[in-house]
Amino acid sequence: QEVLGPLDPVLRFLLTRSSVFEELTPELLAAVLEDQQAQALLDALTRGGTFLTRTGDTYRAHPLLRAHLRGLLAPGEAREIAARGAAYFEGTGRPRRALAAHLQAGNAARAAELLASYGGGWLAQGRVTLVSRSLARLPASAWTPALHALSGDALRLASRYEEALAAYAQAAPLARAL
Repeated sequence: QEVLGPLDPVLRFLLTRSSVFEELTPELLAAVLEDQQAQALLDALTRGGTFLTRTGDTYRAHPLLRAHLRGLLAPGEAREIAARGAAYFEGTGRPRRALAAHLQAGNAARAAELLASYGGGWLAQGRVTLVSRSLARLPASAWTPALHALSGDALRLASRYEEALAAYAQAAPLARAL
């Protein structure tokens, strides 16, 4: 109450609804929250010194503040905002952010599709932790043979060979053979 109470209601509303996202841009907020004043509001929050930090064109709220604000949102509202964010991120070519937003929105099937599409490339870039964490966030019901193969690759790259073999055993025959 001490921190958020004196804040202008418009700014508090924007800050609360945008807490779904780790990084904010005026374009994201304009598209997802339909707020055409996003740039001015983000700048006002940054000038306040407490709420946001700015790096280039990207703004971030402190993780504890984001968690608190996200808790103020109704679950349905948070999922709806996350779903619109996922569509925005896909449309702007940011599959990692889209995957995270789909998971927040409860759309595990689309998150699994994105991970199956991009995971191999991320592994080729050495992003084993990103792939492993993303796989761990997917419910078992969303796993496909392609994701089992991806899991095998991530486990193999992490030198967890026996677990990799178990994952490959659930992959498609070609991935298993390779």
